[in-house]
Parts: sequence; structure tokens; C-alpha cells
Amino acid sequence: MEPKNRLSEIFADLGVVEIRFSKEQLEKWGMTSHRFNQLVANSGRLGMTVGETKHLRDWLQQHFKGKSAYLFADELPPALLAGHQQQLPLATAAR
Repeated sequence: MEPKNRLSEIFADLGVVEIRFSKEQLEKWGMTSHRFNQLVANSGRLGMTVGETKHLRDWLQQHFKGKSAYLFADELPPALLAGHQQQLPLATAAR
């Protein structure tokens, strides 16, 4: 399942061990709890659909700020990448 989403990382950063949404919320997103758990674990046979991506991205951006508001790592602005490996400016050493 590519690309990997950040759901498990987001919830782990918040200290959340078990994630369970109400049946009504999942129905609103058009998914089952099993499907949601697959998405969190990045273990589904099928990748995240466009609709699932939209619903989850909107929900994250409505309820979270900073790094937790971004569903995929490639969406993170460089300023929020602290703690992640960043490209270092390399220069040749003077002799």
C-alpha cells in the first residue's frame, strides 16, 4: 500500500494507544472500522482511495495543528520536519 500515510505516527505522537471512531463517523467517511484499522496500520491490500484521503485529510486539518494535521510525509512543510533527517548543505573542505 503506497504511499504510507502518517495516521499511526500521528496517534502515537499524541499518546493514543487504541483508536476507535463511532460507527456514525465511519459511515460518514464511507468506511468500516476494519478498513480504518487497515489504513492506520498501512496494511490494506488496496491503497487509500481518493475519497478516504479527502475525508481523513479534512478531519486531521480540522482537529489538529502542526505535524499532526498532515496525512502524508511528503505534505509536511520543511519547518515541521524537525526530528526527521533533512538534507544537509555539503561543502568541500578547504585544504
